[in-house]
Amino acid sequence: MSLQAFSVYQFVLFLAFFLLFATVLNLYYDYQRRLKLMRRVHTEYEQEKLKGIFGILKPFLQDVVEMMHGFPRGREMLRGKNKQYLKMLARAGNPGMLTGEELYMLKFVAPLVSLVLMAIVLQGDWVIIVGVMGFFYIAPEMWIGGMVARRMALMKRVLPDAMDSIALIMRAGLDLSQAIEVYVNGKDQNILKTEFGVLQSEMRVGKTRMEALEDMANRIGLPELINLSTAVTQAEKSGISVTDYLAQQADELRMDRFRRAEEAGQKAPLKMLMPLMLFIMPGVFAVIFGPMLISFFK
Repeated sequence: MSLQAFSVYQFVLFLAFFLLFATVLNLYYDYQRRLKLMRRVHTEYEQEKLKGIFGILKPFLQDVVEMMHGFPRGREMLRGKNKQYLKMLARAGNPGMLTGEELYMLKFVAPLVSLVLMAIVLQGDWVIIVGVMGFFYIAPEMWIGGMVARRMALMKRVLPDAMDSIALIMRAGLDLSQAIEVYVNGKDQNILKTEFGVLQSEMRVGKTRMEALEDMANRIGLPELINLSTAVTQAEKSGISVTDYLAQQADELRMDRFRRAEEAGQKAPLKMLMPLMLFIMPGVFAVIFGPMLISFFK
């Protein structure tokens, strides 16, 4: 088919699809090149974060952010959003080593990409296209929010055991910093050990133990860790035994976890009521009353 046979709309869509394909291909090769460069300057912990969808998109988003910095209003807009999204990314574990500016720009890039793809597939159904664009605008923030919730749940699960382990190590004669190091170097790895590893790295570059603890608590945003950081700081200043406090807090957190499990168990029957009414009861009624109705109408 010759080019003249294409309508203007089809030609624009074909051109947009070609540009999108070329961009994705360039993005992939650029990602591989930058990943090799990043492996030379980033730690193994940071390299792990570069894997996944956010790590693949990072080089492209860096270019978009640099382009926006070329405009005064764009630079001002990104600066205002950077701090807000940096906090969210830190609580999600900093996926892809994204900055707040890059996450903010992803909220605009994703709808534009979805516009091109949906326009090719649906060819003019603009109500659905606009709805999909709206979804992709909020999708990055929803995804990050889900990662934050999962990290919080995992940390709440392992925190009591971690505090028990550190308290037990301190009873053997080590101080808090040494106890954390022994805990981090233990056999089983978990998400909390990773964060304590970051704490150790910050202490090696000059931060005090209390500053590093406070930064970790604020970075993660878990209330229990914030309370722990504050209490450990006060205990060290007042001369109270940190070991006893850690053991006491571990017991309280474990009881709190037990109470949350009991509450979830008590709520389970109520949550099961609606699926039961919608999916189970109609089948039961059909089995019981179906033969009676058939006999009645005969």
